[in-house]
Parts: sequence; C-alpha cells; structure tokens
Amino acid sequence: MYQIHLTTILLFVIIFQLKTNDAQIIVTDISGQTLKSIEVNTKSSGQVTITAGTLSAGNYIYSLVVDGKKVDSKQMMITK
Repeated sequence: MYQIHLTTILLFVIIFQLKTNDAQIIVTDISGQTLKSIEVNTKSSGQVTITAGTLSAGNYIYSLVVDGKKVDSKQMMITK
C-alpha cells in the first residue's frame, strides 16, 4: 500500500499489443465507486501524478485498465 501525503507519481507499463487502443488509470474508493478516470496516451510506459488534495483522507484503489480489462490494481492511502 502506498501512503500519500501531498502528491505521488504512479508508474505503469503497458505491454505493447497492436490491438491496444484504450488505456486508463481508474481510482476508486474502497466500495468500488469510480472517483477519477485518467486517460493514458501511450503504448509503453508512463506516469500519472495524483495530488492528495483532490481526494479525502482514506484508502483508495487504483487500477490500470487496458481495452476494458483490468490489468493490475494497487491500494493507496491518502493522509492529511
């Protein structure tokens, strides 16, 4: 679990496939409600910055979704 106080950078890698058209980082609360959806405009690796001030203190899950399929998920904690 990542603990975030001010900002954090989420790193990701998308294994290149010719059919890969759509990729996003989706941030949800623990109940599964989508809070943020960030488009990823790359077909290799990249990073997304999450600012803690845009979310309340608590636990969240961020997922890499490629072509509608969840590839990986991690948990993060926002502290204030």
